[in-house]
Amino acid sequence: MINLEEGQVSDPVKTQFGWHVIKLLTKTAATVQAVDDIKEQLLSDYSTDQRLKANQQYLETLQSEYTVVIDPFEDNLPTEASQ
Repeated sequence: MINLEEGQVSDPVKTQFGWHVIKLLTKTAATVQAVDDIKEQLLSDYSTDQRLKANQQYLETLQSEYTVVIDPFEDNLPTEASQ
C-alpha cells in the first residue's frame, strides 16, 4: 500500500477476512501528538485496561474455585414485572 499513489487501485490482497481491492484516496503526513494534549485520554485508557484485566483475573479465580453452571432455561423464568 505504501507504493500506491493517490487514486490508484491495488492488486487483489488476501487477508484473514478474504480478498480485497484497495483504492488509495489520500495520503496524509504522520503527526505526533504532544503528551499534554492526550494525557487525560491516555490515563483513561490505561485505567480502563487495568480494570478489565483485574475483572478478568477475578473471574478466572472464581472459575477455578467454583463450578459454574449455566442454566439453559434461565431466559424462560418469569421476571418480577411479569408476576
